[in-house]
Amino acid sequence: MLWRNKKNDPKPLGVDGIAQELQDIKEIIKKCCCCLLQKEFTCTCGCTCECTCSGGEANNPCCCIANSQCDDQNGASTVTIPEDGNVCITKIYASFIGEGNSVPYAKVTITSDGETLFCHYFGNETGQSGSFDTTLVQPLCVPAGAEITITPYGANNRPTTTPTTITVAYCPDCDCETPPLENV
Repeated sequence: MLWRNKKNDPKPLGVDGIAQELQDIKEIIKKCCCCLLQKEFTCTCGCTCECTCSGGEANNPCCCIANSQCDDQNGASTVTIPEDGNVCITKIYASFIGEGNSVPYAKVTITSDGETLFCHYFGNETGQSGSFDTTLVQPLCVPAGAEITITPYGANNRPTTTPTTITVAYCPDCDCETPPLENV
């Protein structure tokens, strides 16, 4: 078995190779969540954590206590991000129920000011329902007021009123800059 170092040179995956891989993982975790590793943090009721160790980043998205919102409707279900600041989305769960092939697929979108920031189609896996869940390894910065929606589509490729659910977990007051949206 081989692994490749940062210079892309193949190296045998021996004790030294495994040790180096573990060290690389440790450095990534340290940069991301030093406050969790070294237990040098304080959390407030406002669900934010402050790193107090050197090399840490205050309010780092992986160091937050997540909030969640959900919605269930007949037809499209939507979660709206609160108006009090950017958030970093860490998880999205969405599902729909449809008999047979009456609802072949659904679409999850994140929109802000008329622009689509995220979209994903998923299918009816069982003939009765479809589900989608994702854990964003790199939390997605979303501006205040953005909407996360699941829309089910019927066999005619038009939105339908089948039951849907959507749950979004996010870090509030995320310290991230949202790049300006550009029309392409």
